[in-house]
Amino acid sequence: MFLAAVTCLVLLKEESPLVHFVVGDLPVIISAPHGGTVEIPECPKRVGTGVAQFVTVEDTRTNLLAEAIAKELEVITGKKPWLVVAKFSRKYADANRPASGAYEDPKAKPHYDAYHTALKKATDEIQTKWVSGLLVDVHGQSANRNVIYRGTQNRKTVSQLLGAFSEDAFTGPLSMLGQMEAAGLTIEPKCQDLVTKETPNYTGGFITTEYGSRKLKFMDAIQLEFGGATRSKSEFEPTAKKIAVAIKSHYDNFSRAKG
Repeated sequence: MFLAAVTCLVLLKEESPLVHFVVGDLPVIISAPHGGTVEIPECPKRVGTGVAQFVTVEDTRTNLLAEAIAKELEVITGKKPWLVVAKFSRKYADANRPASGAYEDPKAKPHYDAYHTALKKATDEIQTKWVSGLLVDVHGQSANRNVIYRGTQNRKTVSQLLGAFSEDAFTGPLSMLGQMEAAGLTIEPKCQDLVTKETPNYTGGFITTEYGSRKLKFMDAIQLEFGGATRSKSEFEPTAKKIAVAIKSHYDNFSRAKG
């Protein structure tokens, strides 16, 4: 199994050096599609003609935040989460969009495809070994520096979790979101509000839709939009530790291996 995992990693790197992919042994995926800064060689920048929700702005330090979360999670569990991070700039390809609106030049396609190949490999492996899995999609927002907006397509991408364990698994004290609040992080919507409608513009994107239980019945997916204060140079590592502890609580309490 170890050799197979290494081979998977090598093949993916050969396909795209601009996707950082780590094979995991937890039913947890950490994804960060918008923190990359690297140009795709000989590829023009996107112009967005006819593309809805066209954005090319970098989600600053979300790549570092995702990597720090994965590192801390390994420290406190002894196991690695799956990690998929775009090194390529959003100016050339947007991994959180359907292919039809994600890139404009064929040179960007292999890098976009590599990102989603990695997510597919991770979800396939989780489906083989686990009853369910969790994907945490890491993003940045500038609307409120101190807030982390949760996005689950108004709970549609966590329907597996809610169906298997009820509300407590999503917003209760042992849930990932509940543990985040207990650590002093400000979440919107707040866990205590028990709302079904999330903050407009922060309800989750293509990745949560494709890899959450709205489509994959064994996976749950939550998009976290981190305000600038939570991912600043001085705070992204403390934030990462809090998120890792929160994910561990989810893993300890709401994950079940097959067999």
